[in-house]
Amino acid sequence: MNKESLTAYIQTADTFKNSSRSEIESTNKLVKKRLKQYSTSYSSDVLVHNRVTFPKITQKQLKGVKEPILQTAQFKNFKDNLYSSRDETTLKKNIRYCRMFYLYLRLVLECEQRNLTISKKDKPFKLDRSKFKDFNLDELFSYKQYQFDPFMREYKHLFTLQPIKLIKSYEDLDNDSFLVSIPRKSSLSAVKKEIENLLSEKLVGESAKFVFSDRITPFATLHYEYNSLVLALNQNTRNQIMNVCNEKYKNVRDFQKKKANSEEYETENVIYSFESAVSRTLRYGRERMYRLCDGVFP
Repeated sequence: MNKESLTAYIQTADTFKNSSRSEIESTNKLVKKRLKQYSTSYSSDVLVHNRVTFPKITQKQLKGVKEPILQTAQFKNFKDNLYSSRDETTLKKNIRYCRMFYLYLRLVLECEQRNLTISKKDKPFKLDRSKFKDFNLDELFSYKQYQFDPFMREYKHLFTLQPIKLIKSYEDLDNDSFLVSIPRKSSLSAVKKEIENLLSEKLVGESAKFVFSDRITPFATLHYEYNSLVLALNQNTRNQIMNVCNEKYKNVRDFQKKKANSEEYETENVIYSFESAVSRTLRYGRERMYRLCDGVFP
């Protein structure tokens, strides 16, 4: 619905219906609200170290296809763990969650330093420094928001699992490790099954220096929740947040749903259908920030 059609609606109502003043005022308020809902402008002049990080849309031209296709980052259906052959390490959780931890930590830290809250009645954010003693919080803002790679190089060891090593001598065995004898003439599939049976009750679970919580939170949720929090802290209204997020995520297939009885996908209201949903996201995001203050994420 554009501005012209809205104006036509109001003229029709005024011309062909005997309306009371209250009805006209109510209609005008509705029209103004609808016009406002189609605005996707937003400010970002409150936060200094944190910015929205919306999906980047790129075009790819396929051979034999006339129209280019839109490509975005993947937001779901990726593996939980990530092994890197470059440094032979395995992350406890996918690197995307490490990136969101980085963004949320910066957001909480700036809110703490500048006494910013989501709403005026919220309690201040206060990081428990004892839970972040392995991080140099004082230099966290020396990285630009998009400079996640330098941060990860510095702190990757905090997110990695203890490696499995081939022990050639008993003296090389760590105190917190088991010594297992595996015949050379064994198949990998058989070894995997026997190891599972042998050690299933002796292992205590994967651990890293920074332990992600067992809370099941999709990466996609963290992504738009973070952007909603940044927009709210930058004094955008719920209506603006709703429209900006819907506009910025509308071309990302992972957020779209198929239309009823169709192979086509919806590209409207992919994140929010109502302002109340924005308020709910901000409430969950605020609680996540408080949990992070206590060293718990996500």
